[in-house]
Amino acid sequence: FTKAAASFGAVNSTSELYNKAKYMEGLSYASTQKNDLALQSFQELLDRRGPPVPVTDATRISAIMGLARTHYQNKEWADSIDYYRQVPRDTDQWHEALFEISWAQFRGGQFRSVLGNMHSLHSPYYDDFYIPETLLLRSLVYLYICQFDEMGKTLDLFEYTYLPIRKKLVQIIKGYNTPEKFYREIEKVASHLDEYKKDPSARGNSDIPFIVARKIVKETDFSRNYDYIQMLESEKQIVNSMGNRWRTAPVGSYTQKVLSTRIQKARESAGLLVKKYIVDIHRDLLELFKQKDFAKFEMLSGKKEQVRTQLAKGDQNKESGQIDDEDRSYYIQNFYEYWPFQGEYWLDEIGNYYYLGKSRCE
Repeated sequence: FTKAAASFGAVNSTSELYNKAKYMEGLSYASTQKNDLALQSFQELLDRRGPPVPVTDATRISAIMGLARTHYQNKEWADSIDYYRQVPRDTDQWHEALFEISWAQFRGGQFRSVLGNMHSLHSPYYDDFYIPETLLLRSLVYLYICQFDEMGKTLDLFEYTYLPIRKKLVQIIKGYNTPEKFYREIEKVASHLDEYKKDPSARGNSDIPFIVARKIVKETDFSRNYDYIQMLESEKQIVNSMGNRWRTAPVGSYTQKVLSTRIQKARESAGLLVKKYIVDIHRDLLELFKQKDFAKFEMLSGKKEQVRTQLAKGDQNKESGQIDDEDRSYYIQNFYEYWPFQGEYWLDEIGNYYYLGKSRCE
């Protein structure tokens, strides 16, 4: 990484590759824990992408995400949160930023903000996203504020959503015996991704669960391989459209042989990538389920202590309020519009939820 940073830093500012090199320089520094140098690289890139560059510029957003992540790595929660908040919501990275800012807020003790973010991330708009860690984070916050009933519901939702996926991945890993099989199944999703997003009923033709397949399709190395295969397939169609005399000539036969070999090798390479991602996702899910079991143990212990405390005080029938009226008044008095959640999700409200429940810890 040190040598990589030096090479990236040698790219001249007049080069069309400068922005990418500067970002990779910061990433290299961050990978070797040289966070001050990483912050400097990301800040230089951000300064370079100021006005008149639009706020949604992809390079600008990458620089902001780099700064936010590096401050998080420094355990500078407030600075990290400030940068995450600069990511515009009409960019592809906003969903990722909303998840990552939640960890920074959790580490900074801003539990209400975390639960507000979780309400957005767990809305129907994100049903098709692979985000198991968010459910565990949400359950941890409920544990910290002793909302054990809500914690139990969240853990149950985690198991309901991801246990069938984990079992399906086991079947795939054991049942698929060639890289080509892995690629064929993911290709079914990659070639119809927009259609599957709109119509869930059309997703049954692939064995790979849609939220897993969608995650894999979005991975840079797979998408690069997939685009290469599509390019080769287009070349093959051009060759097939040539006259028979050309196709049977030595140059035509050689061209067809080269294309067929490259397509086969590219599909095998992409299939191995898919297999790797599926194995990695399954391994991550196993670890997350262990964490879920540990969280459930903590929840049961907390519930027992809560009941014991209530019995000692003689208030076992006491119900803690879910809404803090004083807090609600605070927001109204400070020129916020307060709209209580009534079970309906609206796109323009995503990212603006705020949890007003009380801690039940004694």
